[in-house]
Amino acid sequence: MAALATTTLVMSRPQGWMLIFTLILVNMVLKRGPAPRWIPVIMFFWINLHGGWITGYVVLSAGIVAEFIRVITGRGDVVWLRRLVVWSLAGVAAMLINPYGIEQLLVPLDTFTQAARPFITEWNPPDLLALNRVTYVILLYIGVVVVIVHGRRMGLTEFFLLVGFGAWSLMTARIVLLYGLVAPVILAPYITDFMRRVTPSLLIPDYRLDRPVRLGAIVIGVLVLAAVAVSLLAVRPQRIEELLRASDHPVDAVAFLKEELAAGVVRREMLNNYNWGGYVIWELPEYPVFIDTRADLYDDFFFVYYDLVRLVGDWEAALVEYDIETVLIGSQSRLADALRTHTGWRVDYEDEVAVIFRPVDAP
Repeated sequence: MAALATTTLVMSRPQGWMLIFTLILVNMVLKRGPAPRWIPVIMFFWINLHGGWITGYVVLSAGIVAEFIRVITGRGDVVWLRRLVVWSLAGVAAMLINPYGIEQLLVPLDTFTQAARPFITEWNPPDLLALNRVTYVILLYIGVVVVIVHGRRMGLTEFFLLVGFGAWSLMTARIVLLYGLVAPVILAPYITDFMRRVTPSLLIPDYRLDRPVRLGAIVIGVLVLAAVAVSLLAVRPQRIEELLRASDHPVDAVAFLKEELAAGVVRREMLNNYNWGGYVIWELPEYPVFIDTRADLYDDFFFVYYDLVRLVGDWEAALVEYDIETVLIGSQSRLADALRTHTGWRVDYEDEVAVIFRPVDAP
């Protein structure tokens, strides 16, 4: 269910590190072991791999607040609480070791106040009626039932994580992915207990081995390597190109620009389609993009692009202001229609997906 709930959100991007580190910290605060000493190491790598470090401190804060309440009520562990607080603060110090210093720590905080936020789909609330959200809604429902039925015996940390990520995911679709990872960890034991009582005959017995079996580890290792090999074969270049074409990426238009580069023709100042920014960065590093889909990092500049491609205001002056020498835009876009009839621009390439415009006085 968690896999189905998150499959449309998991992509090959640095966000994957956020998922890994989040689960490590969830495991840490739930087990309440000696592991907090690893927090500075985790946060050092996190800040240098992905900007979503704030999620880690949401998890750590849940553990700290829960343990603080236990200490006040006489059921907590003061040593564990002190260790968690100290190593969490050490983690903040470790995050300062990055190319941008304290400025890097402010990046995720800025995303909550940016004007472009409403235009970023994954920052908007999820559509609960969408077909691909069915299992997410079921997970939410199960979470509510578990809290109502087992709330008294549920640990405070479990409660904070389940309810916190559940409520957060309802506010922004990006957190659906995190809820889909955290919720099963917390809900599985309660579902298992329910199944044991309701349908015991359907459960596989809980076998335990008397001693470790090395052969089992070897078999698992071989299977993992085989899976990796199959995955690598599945993402061969031809298959990647097929997927890119199927998702309307400008494969042929970019190939045209590459041919120009090989011939020594470079017109670096580009205006590109928002959704193609990442692809152009990957395929054409020689061309700095105008914008890409990390809109939260572009801040108010997002609206410069937004107005330009929708012909709002003096869009012709904007093209001149930014010294645009190459326009790579959708063939059916409003801007493409305007430039086709504009006396100052010519079409250098066009197909069903993309069109490339250049100034008429360009060589």
